[in-house]
Amino acid sequence: MTGSPTAMVCAGCGYQADPDDPLPFRCARAGTDDVDHVMRRELDRRAVRFPDGHEANPFVRYRTLFHGYHLARRRGLDDADHIAIVEELDRAVASVDGRGFRVTPFARADELSDALGFEPSGGVWVKDETGGVAGSHKGRHLMGVMVHLRAAGRAGLLEEGTATPTRMSGASIYPAVQNMVLAARALGLGTTLTTRHLLYEKESEAALGLPPGVHSYAILPIGYPMGHFGAVGRGPLAEIVYEDRWGNPYTVA
Repeated sequence: MTGSPTAMVCAGCGYQADPDDPLPFRCARAGTDDVDHVMRRELDRRAVRFPDGHEANPFVRYRTLFHGYHLARRRGLDDADHIAIVEELDRAVASVDGRGFRVTPFARADELSDALGFEPSGGVWVKDETGGVAGSHKGRHLMGVMVHLRAAGRAGLLEEGTATPTRMSGASIYPAVQNMVLAARALGLGTTLTTRHLLYEKESEAALGLPPGVHSYAILPIGYPMGHFGAVGRGPLAEIVYEDRWGNPYTVA
């Protein structure tokens, strides 16, 4: 450890990020060998005790276990500042999802435990995320990253809102768009992904009423097609799939 209550350390090679690095998510040695360089947080148990509070929001209750919390505190933010950041982000999430983050219920699943023949003192315990944000634990992971970045920004370690967005900025959106296209097709609706509006990006975002810092990366016109709308055809894979370079046959195809 570095004297800080937390540290970001690579599980693969032991590399330890600078304690004031606002983006300690990638090992500096990644890509140099065949090791899985995965950064993880380590706690100094002499300096951090497990929280015993009762706040409903886990990002408030367990804040002292987060690396970003201690990073921001060292740079001048106080405890109240960090709580305010969490509450601000939680309100933004709730405005979209209809609910904010709460401690995940974790309890014995009585019906399942009894069916499996467990004694009352044992059984199967279930962590139920279905009532949480997006109905998935993945929302918690993303919230943790948001809290870290916002705290680092408020502490002056990152310039908030100054980056110029590119098409790569929204790359994670396109798999979701593909899922929407598939769902539309299953319902007998026609649609396609288009980015032509980006030729007039500022005008399009103004017409859509997007607030500052929010950008559009795709538009899907959706409707019932006129005329024949039958099965989708596909050519032979050997004509469209190549190995390593164009024209080189892919043997599996």
